[in-house]
Amino acid sequence: MEKYAYHGPVTAVELFPPDRPNSWLSEEQRATFKSTQSCLFVGTGPKVRIYSLKDAVKEKQLIAEYNVLPSAVVHGIRFSHNLSLLAVFGQKFCNVYNIQYSYNCPEKRYDDMKLEMLKPSLPGEFRDLILDAQFLNNDRDGKSEELLSNDNEIALAFSHNFVEIWSLYPFVRKYCVNCADHCILYSAKFFGYSRSTLIVASGTVFNQILIWDPLHGTKNNNTYKDESNFLDTNAKSINVKYRLEGHKGVLFHIDWDTYGDKLISVSDDRTLRCWELKHCDKKYIGDVQLSAKKFKSELFNSNTSNPTYQFVNAWSAFGHSARVWKCKFFGSGIITCAEDATA
Repeated sequence: MEKYAYHGPVTAVELFPPDRPNSWLSEEQRATFKSTQSCLFVGTGPKVRIYSLKDAVKEKQLIAEYNVLPSAVVHGIRFSHNLSLLAVFGQKFCNVYNIQYSYNCPEKRYDDMKLEMLKPSLPGEFRDLILDAQFLNNDRDGKSEELLSNDNEIALAFSHNFVEIWSLYPFVRKYCVNCADHCILYSAKFFGYSRSTLIVASGTVFNQILIWDPLHGTKNNNTYKDESNFLDTNAKSINVKYRLEGHKGVLFHIDWDTYGDKLISVSDDRTLRCWELKHCDKKYIGDVQLSAKKFKSELFNSNTSNPTYQFVNAWSAFGHSARVWKCKFFGSGIITCAEDATA
C-alpha cells in the first residue's frame, strides 16, 4: 500500500527552486529558476516530503519522502545557491544533504529527486536551538561579486543570540560569535551568501529586532582559526547596529526581501510589520538596488551616533485573530500564517 495524500501538521515549506531567486544570481539563472519552479519541499515531523507542482495526477505528486531528522521536528529547509545542497534543521539538530535530481525538460518537471547525507555529518546535537541556517560561499575571497561553484560553509543562528560558522569539508566549527545583547530569541534570519555579505536579524522576546554583523572585524578569506574546542565564554561579542522597535509582543518570524532593503516581521501582537531602509534624507534605498556586498558595506559603515541609514516601520497590518507564526515575501506579495489556522 502506498500513501500519496498527507493530512497532518506541517512545520516547514520551501519551493524548489526558490520563488525569489537571490539577487546575486545572473539574470539567465533567475529566468531558468522561474521557468522550472515545480517542486515543494514540506517538513512534517522528522520527514521531508517532496511534491511535484506540475503534475495534475494526484498519484504522481509525491516524488519522494525522506527521514531527514530522526531525533527532531523539521523547522527549516534551506538550499545552497546552486541548489546542490539541502540543509534541514529543527530544535538542536541540523543535517546537510546532497540533492540529486533528473529534470524533464519538455514537460518542465522533476521526475526524480534523491537526498544523500553529506559525510561526515554535522554533530548529533548542538548546544542550543537552531533558528536559521545559511550556506556560505567564498565569493573569491571577498575580492569579487563572482561566486565559486560550491558553497563550502554553513552559518547557524541560535536562540541565545549567537552565530556559529561551520566548514562543510570537513565538518569543523570555524567561528563562534555572540551578540552583545545577551537575550533569548524566538526568531532569527540571515541575509547574504558569503562572509563578506552575511547579516543577521534577531527577533527577541523583548519585542525588538536586532540587526548585526556576525563577522565584524574578521578577514574575508579562508584563514579562520579552528576554534571547535574553545570555551564559549571567550567568544567574541558584536554590538547591535540597528535596533527596530514597534512590536508589542515577542517576535515569531522575520524575512528579508531579495535586496535587503526591506524586512517583514510578525509577532505575539498579531500584526505584520514592514520595515524599510531609508537614507538620512528619507529617500528609500530600494530606488537604487545595490549588490549584496555594497549593501552591507553601506549599511555597517554608517556612523552609529549619526547614522546615514535607518530602518523605519513603513506600515503595519492586522488580520489574523490569533498569534501570527510565519511571514514570507512571495513573488510580489507576502504570505502569513497564524495560530487561528488561517493564511
